[in-house]
Amino acid sequence: NSQTNPQLTDQPITDARIQLEAGSRIDVSGGAVNLAMSRNELEVRLTSNELNGLPLQVEGILSGATVKVDIRDADKEGRIPVANISGAINNIAKTVDEHTTAGGTVSLNSQGSVVFAKGASIDVSGGSIAYADGFISTTKLTSNGKEYDIGKADPNLIYDGIVGQVSRRSDRWGITRTWGIGGLANQASFHRGYVDGQDAGTVNIAAHGMILNGDLIAHTTNGERQREAGDRALGGQLLIGLADGIGPTDQKSYRAPNINIGEYDLTNFEQVNSQLTLTDSLPQQLANQAYLSTRAFAQSGFNRLTVTSNGVISNQQLVLDQATQTMQLAGGSALHLAPGGEVSLSAEQVRLYGDITTAGGNITVNAKAIGDPMRSVIGIAQAAPSTVAVDSAVSGSTQLLVGDNVHLSVAGQWVNDRQGVAAPIPTDGVFINGGKITLNASEAQTLAIGRNVSLDVQGGAWLNSSNKLT
Repeated sequence: NSQTNPQLTDQPITDARIQLEAGSRIDVSGGAVNLAMSRNELEVRLTSNELNGLPLQVEGILSGATVKVDIRDADKEGRIPVANISGAINNIAKTVDEHTTAGGTVSLNSQGSVVFAKGASIDVSGGSIAYADGFISTTKLTSNGKEYDIGKADPNLIYDGIVGQVSRRSDRWGITRTWGIGGLANQASFHRGYVDGQDAGTVNIAAHGMILNGDLIAHTTNGERQREAGDRALGGQLLIGLADGIGPTDQKSYRAPNINIGEYDLTNFEQVNSQLTLTDSLPQQLANQAYLSTRAFAQSGFNRLTVTSNGVISNQQLVLDQATQTMQLAGGSALHLAPGGEVSLSAEQVRLYGDITTAGGNITVNAKAIGDPMRSVIGIAQAAPSTVAVDSAVSGSTQLLVGDNVHLSVAGQWVNDRQGVAAPIPTDGVFINGGKITLNASEAQTLAIGRNVSLDVQGGAWLNSSNKLT
């Protein structure tokens, strides 16, 4: 039982600590690679496997044909309209440098504490692949006198020829021979070089006590071909606590203290300034509280935040009283993430007193009790920032609280690419679809929503350089 097996309740171990001191650096950022434009050209033989599910093509001229495809025309599953070329794409040989362009993962997991001191840094930035100007040759198909590039060909048409190839069938011997016509079969088109940014990585910090005062870095680069939501390089992801928890279902430990999200600089704490050693206990004010700076987080390139705690998560603004060395309540603190971001907050108590915004992204907030029977109460309550202290004890009245005048927004953007408004070659993101907001109170929790609260999921629009409105 939990009395004889401390692992079931994940009891803190005072002597356990991971400490990153000033000047220390963990760097798992992705690298930069230069490639020729022709790297996007793929030659593939189309068999029944590639043409499966395409009855007009599996019996047509593409069956058994060797074609050239621009792999950028393939979707995320490796398909072009007339064939599934995912197997050939997956078999493209890549260098070690190409395999290390995405940011990596750093996990700091302690049954005691994690001290991430000011002047220390963790870098999970994404790298990039730069393609030089060059030429790509692709197969052209014909149908009733019209020509179609294979990467955009309609699967519902019957094709009667491949440009640059002549076939002759011998009825006597039952074979078909194909010849390529020099020049026609190898026509290539010029493509301007571009940059393809890669995803940033993940930092996972789990401990019963935390000092988060170092620099988190997760920069990304996005090129002109990466403007829409599904094509953008992902920003960094910060995970605080263990999302799946440790221990039996009714006694799970998520290995995270109370988490306060706001504008904080912990170097003003005298005990932190004095440079903690591995044997020093955490300052009393930080023993069961962790402070995450919203400004430092948003400016670092991270736009994915997941916090899981057994205690309280709040975005109240707290200010240090220098005389008493205690944190005093000063209202709400907003968290603004780059478009397409994700915020997931899960704890016994979640209190939102400041705005959270990320265009076209997702905001998920869960208040969940541990070991209590399932019960959900929804009500309307005035929730001024001064009514509840962030360090109140967790009790049976645990709740998800959205304070007065809070604005939660995942609304889509309004993007204007007209000349004179946008850059000559725009690379900014296009997140025009509204995202999703989920507020969930369960298992003996109360959902309380204050006055003048707004939940914004409206869609936006995009006027492109051709004056087309989407």
